[in-house]
Amino acid sequence: DCDLGALQLVNGSSMFEGRVEICYNNTWGTICDDNWSAYYYSNAYFGQGNGSIILDNVRCDGTEASLIQQCSHSLPLSHDCGHHDDVGVVCPSTRTFYNDFLFYFYYYAIDNCTHGSIRLVDGSYIGSGRLEICIDNEWGTVCDNGWTNLNAQVVCKQLGQNRLNTTRIWNAPFPGMIRLQGATFSSQGRVEIYCNGEWGCVSGTIRLVGGSNSMEGRVEVCINGAYGTVCDDSWDSDDATVVCRQLGHDTRGTALPNAYFGQGTGNIVMDDVQCTGTELFLVNCSHTSTSNCRHTEDAGVRCSSITTHINECLSNNGGCEQVCTNTNGSFYCSCIPGYELEGSIFCSEIDECEQGTDSCTQQCTNTDGSYYCSCNIGYNLGSDNYTCIDDDECSHSVFPCDHYCMNNEGSFDCGCMAGYTLSTNKISCHDINECDMGNSTCFHTCINTAGSYYCECNSGYYLSRNDDYTCFDINECHDNNGGCSETCRNTLGSHYCECSEGYQLVDTKNCEDINECYYNNGDCNQNCTNTIGSYQCSCFAGYSLYNNTYCIDYNECLQVDICSSRSHTDCRNTEGSFVCTCQTGYNLTGDNTCEDVNECLIENKCASDQYCENNEGSFKCLCYSGYQLSSNDYNCTDINECSQYNGGCQHNCINDIGSYHCTCNDGFTLSDDNFNCEGDCGLGALQLVNGSSMFEGRVEICYNNTWGTICDDNWSAHYRSNAYYGQGNGSIVLDDVRCDGTEALLILQCSHSNLLTHNCGHHDDVGVVCPSTRIYYNGFLNYYYYYYYAIDNCTHGSIRLVEGSSISSGRLEICIDNEWGTVCDNGWTNINAQVVCKQLGQNRLTLYQGGFFLSDASYDKGSGRIFLDNVQCTGAEDTLIHCSYSSVESSCEHHDDVSVFCFSENTTRIWNAPFPGMIRLQGATFSSQGRVEIYCNGEWGTLCNAGFDSLSASTLCRQLGYDNYYIYNHLELLKFLQHGDDDDDDDDDDEDEKRWLNKTAGDCGLGALQLVNGSSMFEGRVEICYNNTWGTICDDNWSNANAQVVCRQLGFSTIGAYYHSNAYYGQGNGSIILDDVRCDGTEASLILQCSHSNLLSHNCGHHEDVGVVCPSTHNCTHGSIRLVDGSYIGVGRLEICIDNEWGTVCDNGWTNLNAQVVCKQLGQNRLPLHQGGTFSGNAYYGKGSGRIFLDNLQCTGAEDTLIHCNYSSVESSCEHDDDVGVFCLIENLFVADTTRIWNAPFPGMIRLQGATFSSQGRVEVYCNGEWGTLCNAGFDSLRASTLCRQLGYDTYDTYNHLE
Repeated sequence: DCDLGALQLVNGSSMFEGRVEICYNNTWGTICDDNWSAYYYSNAYFGQGNGSIILDNVRCDGTEASLIQQCSHSLPLSHDCGHHDDVGVVCPSTRTFYNDFLFYFYYYAIDNCTHGSIRLVDGSYIGSGRLEICIDNEWGTVCDNGWTNLNAQVVCKQLGQNRLNTTRIWNAPFPGMIRLQGATFSSQGRVEIYCNGEWGCVSGTIRLVGGSNSMEGRVEVCINGAYGTVCDDSWDSDDATVVCRQLGHDTRGTALPNAYFGQGTGNIVMDDVQCTGTELFLVNCSHTSTSNCRHTEDAGVRCSSITTHINECLSNNGGCEQVCTNTNGSFYCSCIPGYELEGSIFCSEIDECEQGTDSCTQQCTNTDGSYYCSCNIGYNLGSDNYTCIDDDECSHSVFPCDHYCMNNEGSFDCGCMAGYTLSTNKISCHDINECDMGNSTCFHTCINTAGSYYCECNSGYYLSRNDDYTCFDINECHDNNGGCSETCRNTLGSHYCECSEGYQLVDTKNCEDINECYYNNGDCNQNCTNTIGSYQCSCFAGYSLYNNTYCIDYNECLQVDICSSRSHTDCRNTEGSFVCTCQTGYNLTGDNTCEDVNECLIENKCASDQYCENNEGSFKCLCYSGYQLSSNDYNCTDINECSQYNGGCQHNCINDIGSYHCTCNDGFTLSDDNFNCEGDCGLGALQLVNGSSMFEGRVEICYNNTWGTICDDNWSAHYRSNAYYGQGNGSIVLDDVRCDGTEALLILQCSHSNLLTHNCGHHDDVGVVCPSTRIYYNGFLNYYYYYYYAIDNCTHGSIRLVEGSSISSGRLEICIDNEWGTVCDNGWTNINAQVVCKQLGQNRLTLYQGGFFLSDASYDKGSGRIFLDNVQCTGAEDTLIHCSYSSVESSCEHHDDVSVFCFSENTTRIWNAPFPGMIRLQGATFSSQGRVEIYCNGEWGTLCNAGFDSLSASTLCRQLGYDNYYIYNHLELLKFLQHGDDDDDDDDDDEDEKRWLNKTAGDCGLGALQLVNGSSMFEGRVEICYNNTWGTICDDNWSNANAQVVCRQLGFSTIGAYYHSNAYYGQGNGSIILDDVRCDGTEASLILQCSHSNLLSHNCGHHEDVGVVCPSTHNCTHGSIRLVDGSYIGVGRLEICIDNEWGTVCDNGWTNLNAQVVCKQLGQNRLPLHQGGTFSGNAYYGKGSGRIFLDNLQCTGAEDTLIHCNYSSVESSCEHDDDVGVFCLIENLFVADTTRIWNAPFPGMIRLQGATFSSQGRVEVYCNGEWGTLCNAGFDSLRASTLCRQLGYDTYDTYNHLE
């Protein structure tokens, strides 16, 4: 078998020549030589063929890939030739087998090994496989090193497979593969696409079905992957012509209605088609997608250049059910009398009942050609057989009711006599028990009787003589004072006796005096004297009575002042007396005066290398020349020049008496400046070469462990260009360097060309002169080998961090007298850690004052001596040994060893693993909130809330790089809500928390609020969510400040909010969640920030359910605003009320400061992610209507309402296409119900991805329903700063460095 359009050469002397034959309808045929161009053979040069002559008048320009598809020719089988005109062709013998899809050619090609020929083997078809090449008559493979698709392009070109579609010989179709079906030529036909394992059609394509040839048939159109028919309503020749044109027939079409080519199946996808005749596709014509047709009305088409009038009625009566009438080029259907046309071909009987042409007053039933009337139950048909008359059931001989009957229109009702009520059967009557039904007016007891009732009173009461139902209390105190000796108190149904103050009842009626001194000494702490009805307290000598009950000592030092006249003398009170004492540094003399003590006369006050100087009341030890006093003011030590910036030494500083010198590590030599060391370098390290001192020279930078130079292109002021310090050698590493002067690292933070990319020579090597006061910030951090040397080089006062995961963290050790020892953690603060990091040279670009400390031997216990305790630094010291401290040998143990972690700019590059004491926030939507976790003993764990307070939260947030905290411990509140106060469920906390955090949008979120039973969304009974269920709140202690918090949390305005008590909006049901709520009105969350009783702990009933009224944004008052057409109340198109009319705002000149004021006015300005909210222009939330009131709005952010911002009034300069929208952001997602709306990200939301820490990574933005990246073109420091602020950070550090 052959493929349509395939070619072969026949009767030639080789495979490269012969008569041209082409495949058509699976059969080979010849081609006529008419109009053939150069380099061919005419007149049956290679012999006459047989079979059909397929093509004639073929014209190609030589660039085509397919003769039948791309060259022009007459219609297939249309010619004026004979086989004596069969054309032949001779191809060059170097043919590259372009026609390789013919199988016999392909098999020949892959076995014919000529030098340089190639083949693809072991693939699923001839166009794919392993590449093999013939070299010296031998096949071999090709290595993939450095391969690109350009190489593959040449392979396909050589194989000749880069032009035609090779899908025609694939063993199986692939997803997305397309084909053309149902036409004569392969270049035309119905488009089908392979998807989900089957061939389907492409929407808009058409086909003709049921015709005798491809030029006619029922029209079927592909819609949504399936073919359907077209209704013949309005179907005409213009519609048929468009169908023929779309199918590739350059002819007019004839419209054939009424399922001329048979009824189709499936959907009728088009109706009322009206084409102008010029359209290219039928779906472009006017039409409706819904139909009122049947398949008997399926439209057909005949494509023909000759107009032929057909009598459609001769064939199957034109499809008509009853009468068919032929017209010129068409026909129509009609019905016999008594029937009407339904659609275009079917007839149906006329239903008078349905059409309303009957005379029935109630029910109508259609019959064949007529109808009859009937009545509903309760009615009788009148004598005219049309009218229905009411039936009076009460007049029937059989009485239907127990007591009496009342006739109604079409029915009747039964009634009962007084004292009876109608039973459920609506006929029988039974007695009413007024007592059981609560209908009686009795105060106490109700006694039912037949048709009535009477009242009785309880004991101690009497029945009113006026109404026979009211009960009055009997006042026993009126008779003989109730038997009481003093006061009688009447109660409902009883009475009791009372005594005066100081007396007590000895029985239920008589009173006697109370001896208060007998009981607890009358509250006196010394003497108690009883009196009639009371008592008196008195004191011993030397004491005074306080508050009439308590005796306290008399302080003579406050009253006598006997010691104050003597200098340096203090008065000390004693029990009942006093003594005079001297202050420290003074002795008491015989005359009770104080004199100075000369401490310098006492032995061993100062060391042997010190001298003593007496002061008034004290003394001071001073050092001889050449020594300095240590921080404990007792020891003198040699001045160690190495302790200040390592003495300027690059590697090691050796202290000498009165001097010092520099040395280098192994493998390095001291340079001529006696400070720097020469040897291997670290990536990005810098050195100055060939200068007159260490402070100047040619700038060299380390790359691949080798020093290279930097080109002077684009260098700014105060530098030396043109190889001022001589030309270097090796590589030129950097070019086009641009810095603003604030950077800490040349290679990482300054912009520059790609490494080793330049247009310079060494005559352009740049040089630099630095001030000679340099403090060596570049220190050992640029040289890793120096660090490892530094931790072993013990000079007095030097420090190191050991056992950490990087050089910037570990247990702190200090060198004292050439010996390394640890430091005790007593009294440590992060200010001490700051000084440690400063001394180590790592205080640049810190997250929190240089670093933080870790106590309790976090980096394991050290060994040897513990040199320092109670270290207290101010933060201004340059070295740790300059801080105040105490010397310690025994009060601390090594489990108290302190550790330090220093934050530096490049810390992230050495945090391959978390470090002990590292913290993170987990389990929330945003990186600035979540469950606190800490890294300890090789794993992440949580933090117990015991003792965790606002100070702890503030410290933790600063360690993470934030200014302060907002809410702490709210997840612990969640645990309490789920487990109560039981600590035994700790193992389930994580799973419970995950379940809570992953709640679906249909559930209510913990602490969410709603208003119920109000007349609008802005008022109602306050309900709060707890355990996924709504409950109420008690009104005890409520205020309007509480109401403001409710309105704020719900996203409404807070100004003018107020509350209603006593179940104003009706009593709720379920649990009462909160009681004794107290807010100051500024809080963002009722449950988390306002004080209240424990959850579910209350003394209320639902009659005390509280309600709230929030200001309505729909209430149009001058200057009020609202957001409409958004997905929830915090987002939408902005509208403002001016003169009692709502209008929109133009987006000209808008900034997020304007959005901040909008959110503030709406009551949503608490805890914004980015200044309260963001704006969207160009009618992002749909175009508004009415007037546009404001334009060119400019807010500072400090305004409370939008109308207080600067703006211009506009009526014509803006259109509603410019309406501005606002999105109000609330960071505290656990507080309000916002999280239940953000189940998916919102347009314009940004995130950082692909890095270790949440504060860095690839920028991605949410747009059009998916996350995408941000192109770096035009991305600069201003945009980086804006992006970071939107994410909640103060500013940026580095942008685009991964690029």
